[in-house]
Amino acid sequence: MGQSQANSGSARQELTDLVIAYEPALRRFFSRKLSDHGDVEDLVQDVFTRLARLDDLAIIENPQAFIFQIAQNLLRDRGRRGLVRQADAHEPYNEVTHSHEDFSAERVLIGRQRVQQVKQAILAMPRRTAEVFTLNRFDGLTYKEIAQTLRISVSSVEKHMMTALAALNRKVDQE
Repeated sequence: MGQSQANSGSARQELTDLVIAYEPALRRFFSRKLSDHGDVEDLVQDVFTRLARLDDLAIIENPQAFIFQIAQNLLRDRGRRGLVRQADAHEPYNEVTHSHEDFSAERVLIGRQRVQQVKQAILAMPRRTAEVFTLNRFDGLTYKEIAQTLRISVSSVEKHMMTALAALNRKVDQE
């Protein structure tokens, strides 16, 4: 057996050992953090998939801390995606409540006009205000994360958001 096969076998064994040692704890961790327990198995698998991508697991000094940091990052990413998609506001399709009339040409045109109004309002904002608004509403960052990213205070972020929302309201009310 060649050296690379031996290394591959030992890396596989190291990963197997980590799965055996931490899988139950990760399940409990995700179960406590999530209201929808259907995602627990996927998240546990994602943790170990990320570990499997590493070239050398032996360099990890504190496997427990490393594994749970990956788990925390996965939850944070999931939360951001949920905010951007507003997943909790989604309603399943139902033919009774969502008739074909919901997609009439008039409604589509009105929707497109609204999108144009919002675009114009954002483009008319001062650069920093538009940047704060898009980081929050489109990228899902919190005020604190925006403040850190842009190196401004949280109160500045709040002021920029108030300015942006007021500009959007004025633009929509004008039309």
